[in-house]
Amino acid sequence: MARYRGTYEHQGNSLRSKFELRLAIQLERAGVKYEYEKWKYEFFTKVSSGLCEDCSGTHVVQRRWYTPDFFLPNDVIIEAKGNLTAGNRAILKAVREAHDTLDLRIVFMANNKINRNSVTRYADWAEQFGFKYAIGEIPKEWYK
Repeated sequence: MARYRGTYEHQGNSLRSKFELRLAIQLERAGVKYEYEKWKYEFFTKVSSGLCEDCSGTHVVQRRWYTPDFFLPNDVIIEAKGNLTAGNRAILKAVREAHDTLDLRIVFMANNKINRNSVTRYADWAEQFGFKYAIGEIPKEWYK
C-alpha cells in the first residue's frame, strides 16, 4: 500500500481513506471481485434562490453527479462513510430519489451522532430513510 496525495493506492485503485482501504481488503480476502468508483449517477438538487434563465421559474435545480465507492458483482453498491455530514445526507437522499432501483447500501465507520447536539445516530438516520447499512465492515450476506 502506497499513499499519494491523500489517497491509498491498492490493487490499481486510488482509495480515498483508510476506511475504504480496510473495506477493499475485506472484500479481497473474501474473494469478492469488486469495482471501485466505476459508475457515476446523475441527480439534481434544488437551488435555494434564483430564477431560471429560460423560463423565469423559481424552481431551479442544479445537476450534480454522485460516484459510489464499491460495486459488487451481485449489483450491491456500497458507500463507505466515516463522517456523515448534512451535505452527504442530502446527496444520498437525492440519489435514492433519482435512482430508486439502485441497491445502494452504506457502511459507516462508526455509529456516531449526526452532529454533537443530536441524539440521532448514523444508524437511526439510515433506518429513517430506508438505507441498508452496517457499522465497521461489510456484512458477509451482502456479498455471498
